[in-house]
Amino acid sequence: MYLGQIAEYIWDNEVGEGVVGTPGFEVGEKQKIADYLEINIGTLNMLINTEFCVDSNATTISPGTGGWTNGGLTKLVYPELKKEESSILIQLYLRDYYKKKARVVLNSSGSSSTTPGVPGQTSDWTELREGDSVIKRVATVATPAQKTAASKVYNSLSQDADDELKSLIQRYNLYLSKPRQVVSQLSHESLPDRPPEQCWDPVTCQDHESSASSSAGSDSTGDSGGGDSGGGGDSGGAD
Repeated sequence: MYLGQIAEYIWDNEVGEGVVGTPGFEVGEKQKIADYLEINIGTLNMLINTEFCVDSNATTISPGTGGWTNGGLTKLVYPELKKEESSILIQLYLRDYYKKKARVVLNSSGSSSTTPGVPGQTSDWTELREGDSVIKRVATVATPAQKTAASKVYNSLSQDADDELKSLIQRYNLYLSKPRQVVSQLSHESLPDRPPEQCWDPVTCQDHESSASSSAGSDSTGDSGGGDSGGGGDSGGAD
């Protein structure tokens, strides 16, 4: 998958739903996501022990290529990102995206403005009283308490994405990651010819069965020699 393709998926299915904006606005937001993905390819490599790299030059992809509906300008990743790596990259983005949203909302909870309705700021008043007269209005923006609650929700979403990210990384490293170290053993070619079913000792270059047979033969020879000597003595005594 291409970085632009992943960015398009994230915008269309994760963070851009319900957002109203011009086509130029959407293109800009998708480019921001693609830039994040490009920068964090190194993070992906460290998490799953891979060696992906991003082409320095952007490439124009035709609509429909590689399953990319709209096509567009993107940077290629080598080797090609599969669905498994793309899923991890998506969760990595969502974790940081929701964490940033929580921080932005929380930072704006203490601000105020004389201009009602300015995004990120609170209204100066919602109720005025003078004698028996009361004037009320609905707050045009969220109160600090509401923003604090919203920040907690974003933090919860960030934690959910982080949990899913860790689960994907664990499964990827268990089933798909390349080994970091390979410990080799002496192969059959490096040892003298032997029947494959025998147990071979690479230190002494002997199989255990041959060693056992040799030991048994030595013991038998010793016993036989002792027996013959004894028999000779008996025979001599008889004469």
